[in-house]
Amino acid sequence: VLPGFPAELAGVEAGMQLVEVNGQAVTAQTWYAVFASAVPPFSIGFKTGARADISNIGVGELDPELKDPEFSKLANFIVEKKPFGMEVQTRAGKPKVVRVIPEFPAAKLGIKRGDIVVEVGGIAVTSETWVEMWHQAVPPFGLKLRVASTKEESESDG
Repeated sequence: VLPGFPAELAGVEAGMQLVEVNGQAVTAQTWYAVFASAVPPFSIGFKTGARADISNIGVGELDPELKDPEFSKLANFIVEKKPFGMEVQTRAGKPKVVRVIPEFPAAKLGIKRGDIVVEVGGIAVTSETWVEMWHQAVPPFGLKLRVASTKEESESDG
């Protein structure tokens, strides 16, 4: 549990066991797939210590722009190793992919110029926080991007 991050602020502590995401029971093998596909806001439930009671904690809203149907869809990826092969810079206040290196995992997964980094390791990021979260994340971890439309890709070329 990272100090100062939403999980800590909501009361999550080391040793708590994640047992449900959005009302769906999860295991050590299934939690990430269920978590990554949940649409905020949603709840996560923990088994606290040796007791069987469950504490539910809400997971907040995405940036309204990211939910706007005018924009492209969100996509989840698994970063299995670093270096991943994408260069990200802050553009228009968002962490935007500006270059994808051929033959690296990012290119093989289909990540494109113009994609915007939304989450690293299941934690929402901003242009100010994504670098720290990226460096703290240990593969394998999840990466959620707002996939660029063709128009956004061409605009990022200029």
